[in-house]
Amino acid sequence: MKTKILLLSVAAILIIGIVAAAVWWMLRPQVITFSDDAKLTLLAVDYGKKHKPPDVKASSGTRVRRGNSFTTTNDTLVVWVRQEYDSKQYHYFQYYAYDKAGAACVGANANYGGNRQGNEVVGIRLDGFPRRQGKFFLRVQEQGNGGQEIADRPLVVRNPARGPFSSWSPESLPATKDDDDVSVTLTKLAAGAAMPYTRNNDDPDDAMNKGVQATFNVERNGKPVTNWQPVSVETSDATGNHVNGYVSGNQWNGNDDVATYQYGLWPDEPAWKLRFEFSQQSDFADSELWSVQNIPLE
Repeated sequence: MKTKILLLSVAAILIIGIVAAAVWWMLRPQVITFSDDAKLTLLAVDYGKKHKPPDVKASSGTRVRRGNSFTTTNDTLVVWVRQEYDSKQYHYFQYYAYDKAGAACVGANANYGGNRQGNEVVGIRLDGFPRRQGKFFLRVQEQGNGGQEIADRPLVVRNPARGPFSSWSPESLPATKDDDDVSVTLTKLAAGAAMPYTRNNDDPDDAMNKGVQATFNVERNGKPVTNWQPVSVETSDATGNHVNGYVSGNQWNGNDDVATYQYGLWPDEPAWKLRFEFSQQSDFADSELWSVQNIPLE
């Protein structure tokens, strides 16, 4: 009987040890490193209107430089990251939120608290992320004196704002909107379009290199014109995402203007709401021109 009790005790200790190791493995800080030894550590994730950086101490016992606390008008996701690097060299880190399938990505809207001191805690604000998923990925690109590099693995972020959400029903295309004497018709919208520039040179199929392609017809006073084109776009969806994008290329084919831009949102969402800003590029009337004379130049 004593032998059986001893065996059971040893088995219980082994099980406790395995469970403890598994918990430690799941709760350990996520760290990514670059070839120049720059290191990023995921510290915390918060969601709401008030955002406070976590208090972190350096190994020597001195405090790490932290970004300031801040508030947002709407509930916002902020990822707090510790950035460690050689302060004598230039470093800039750009963060991108990916869905689990890697179908699309959205760049971070803002970076709070970067002191560029080589050991700092910064808050990465994400106005767009895959809110219907339980977790998503945050990939990081570093730009520095040694060039451009993308971390070989992402940070995994658990989603504190997962649905349920309603869904929007899309309008059928073509869809026309009017503003004064200008009429714009969207005839086609396609996600995953190739951009005119490359962010990730090692993987041309990376969502970082993809954008959205929109095709328009533009009329003014009922006549087709080709001197108006989109310059920026705001995209939102039913889950609360909203991102701003800038048009990187316009290509006219007859009366069709094909515009390519970043960023869109995730293509598995049934509908996006798009708000484009169009700007006249040429052929201005005299009443639309402002002439300034006799300005001294130094």
